[in-house]
Amino acid sequence: LPRLGLGGISSQLAAHCTVKSWQDDLLLLTLNPTGGALAGAMPRQKLQEALESYLGRSIQMKIEVAETVEETPAQVAERRLQEKQSVAVNAMREDPVVKTLEEDFDGELLVDSIKLNDQ
Repeated sequence: LPRLGLGGISSQLAAHCTVKSWQDDLLLLTLNPTGGALAGAMPRQKLQEALESYLGRSIQMKIEVAETVEETPAQVAERRLQEKQSVAVNAMREDPVVKTLEEDFDGELLVDSIKLNDQ
């Protein structure tokens, strides 16, 4: 997706799609229902133009809104973010300074306050 050079809604549209099939010049994408509001005519057109520019040829592109079997790029990114968050929370729970503060000073680790630098 980064190679397509998309921005804004078109980028979000692409991130919420998976490839259902690609035969000859017909690309059929499945748009996860959570991204259904992104499927306006302009974002679709920009996505198709970006794909054609990247491929160096004309294609037909259709998008159907349905539950996706595979993870969309947006879902992959969210899962990875949650995994990083979980690692960060576990690291804080195991940190000797945090443990000392909890044990010696009746401290409490506020898990919701732990934020990743890349958020």
